[in-house]
Amino acid sequence: MSIKNNFYSLEEIATWQSELSNGDIDQKITLPSLQRGFVWKPHQMEALWDSILRGYPIGSLLMSSDGKETKFLLDGQQRCTSIALGFHNPMSLVEKKIFALRKYLPSIWIDLKPGHILSKSYRFSIRVLTKSHPWGYDQKNNTSALTMRDRREALAYFKTRNPNVKHYTDLLPSKISPWDAYYPVPLSIVLHARRTSIELFTEDIKSQMADICIRTKHSKDNDVDFNQLCPADLEHIFDGVERALQLTIPEITISNQVLLESDNDISESQDPTLFIRLNSAGTALSGEELIYSIFKAMYPSSKDLVENIGASYLSPKRIISIFSRLTACKNNDYTSVPPEYNIKTFRTSLSSVEFRDGLKEYINQGELSLAEQLINSVVFILSKGNVDTDIPTIVIKQWMVTNNELFLLLLIYLEYYALDQSNLDFEVINDISSAYVHLLWFSKDKKITTKLFDILIANKEVRQSPPSWREAINTIIQKDPSHILQLIDPESWRKVLVDVVVKQHKNHKYYVDKTNNEITYNQISTLVAKENYWNDESLIKNLWDDFLGRIFWNKTMLLYAQRKYINDKFGEYNQFENIEDTNRPWDWDHIYPNSWVYNKNRIHDLVKAWVNSIGNYRALSYDENRSENNHESPMERLNSSEKRETSFVLENDFKYWNLIVSKRIYEGKELDDYLNAVVNRTVNIYKEWYVNYYQAL
Repeated sequence: MSIKNNFYSLEEIATWQSELSNGDIDQKITLPSLQRGFVWKPHQMEALWDSILRGYPIGSLLMSSDGKETKFLLDGQQRCTSIALGFHNPMSLVEKKIFALRKYLPSIWIDLKPGHILSKSYRFSIRVLTKSHPWGYDQKNNTSALTMRDRREALAYFKTRNPNVKHYTDLLPSKISPWDAYYPVPLSIVLHARRTSIELFTEDIKSQMADICIRTKHSKDNDVDFNQLCPADLEHIFDGVERALQLTIPEITISNQVLLESDNDISESQDPTLFIRLNSAGTALSGEELIYSIFKAMYPSSKDLVENIGASYLSPKRIISIFSRLTACKNNDYTSVPPEYNIKTFRTSLSSVEFRDGLKEYINQGELSLAEQLINSVVFILSKGNVDTDIPTIVIKQWMVTNNELFLLLLIYLEYYALDQSNLDFEVINDISSAYVHLLWFSKDKKITTKLFDILIANKEVRQSPPSWREAINTIIQKDPSHILQLIDPESWRKVLVDVVVKQHKNHKYYVDKTNNEITYNQISTLVAKENYWNDESLIKNLWDDFLGRIFWNKTMLLYAQRKYINDKFGEYNQFENIEDTNRPWDWDHIYPNSWVYNKNRIHDLVKAWVNSIGNYRALSYDENRSENNHESPMERLNSSEKRETSFVLENDFKYWNLIVSKRIYEGKELDDYLNAVVNRTVNIYKEWYVNYYQAL
């Protein structure tokens, strides 16, 4: 059978990317099971459109044909989605869906004054706006966020256009625009303008923008006046649009049989050639994504079901990965925790009817699948059994996605003992949740779940009352404290830290020396280990150091302490992979400015050591109404009770922050005040979790 290869214009690609396709093209183009969601960053989208407007080739599209009317896009999804977004007008009130973008569409704009950024890298100023960065990114360095001052000014203006919006992440796409721009226009308006002449082209753009009030960083307090456009700049844009709309993208079509290859001859360490080669030049697919692709290929009708399971917490690829292993564990009568699948082992498992039926049983069960019931039970447990929990969604998500093995163990435990929201009492909920987060944050052994599995599940001939997770942890610690760190009473920890770091101006490790500092060594020993290990000086030193390290940079613990603020500002917002994602809607703000320490001479080593600890960080919304800059002292940053409350600054650390005004801390009382502030706040953050979550009664 001969396969016809086509060339597609940008407009055609934009049409078949959208679910609003008008059916004008001969064949339906769809996304095959092996593809993933949209993963490109804003700067990648901007670079693509700069290439298009410059007339550069952007590669071909790899298609697979079923021999009928449907073609599957095998390679090129990221480019095609970016092209479709360029043709979408964010000012339109018509809801539009583009392939994997189901919840929120980024918007693409173009600055009609590109001259100030012309370089070898870029000839056009494309600006991409996202839900977390509705103002866009820096014009000259599009991988960098805007300055806090620019974000604050942009949001102040956006709020005048969105007066009823409480959270800035809910700003309407039709009411936002690039801030670091001169004459920003939705790219779709430029692409749809008449090209008969430069005059008609200009007239269309000005006509479309006439009733749209836009202000930018460069227009100051005035609306952008599009009548001031430079003719030379418009000609540059006009020529670029001409090149773009004349551009055609070739397809390379292969037989659909390629998708059906079994790859039976590959070894366990290899992945299928098709998947690897398709992604070698693009954004690589992970092992979980490949496994999910195979699942979708075999069970296409299950795709929507999978994507609805745990939608706020787990990705579809993680769902299939986790529940495949849960199926295997159930099939082996809970004798062991199955290892992670690779392509070969997953395909081998799929050849088993028992495995296929078991996996489908978790996924396909009416409105509320068994998989979703189990995930809901996990959320219920980690929320301490409180449906109106004050624990932010992003914190619970982090607890669920950070450690696959621990999450899988919890699912096995729930299913093995037939536990769900209907029969979980508070004592069991508290035992599991407290121990789970303890393990997540303070486990030192990557294989700890195997040890826990042996205690909690394996070799249990009779499924009686579920064993305690806390008791299982204590059993392991008693045998060998190097596997899991023993939690320390917060006030006891504070006493030793203040004595060592604040009073003696020493690194926290300094006093773990039995010969020269026996009194402090004995205090530390009782905190970190059972009595039978107190004479092991090397072990005590490692446990003490590791305990602080597990807290020192633990920003999820900080978010828990700031949970009221996070909930008030962001509610259920959860559209980022992790708390370090640049697309998060808050800044990690230093209370004592990092700029006062970085690359500065003679700053005390302890100031440098603690400046990036959670004791000196706070999560701060981009739309915080403040004149933020790196010249403000801690005293100025925390000058109201509201700021202190939202920043989780308590009285016992504020009394020291309030004394810090110097940009340079070398020694003496200023150093004492700084160390008292940051050490006490670090302990306070840990204590907030320890008392209100771990010890919750």
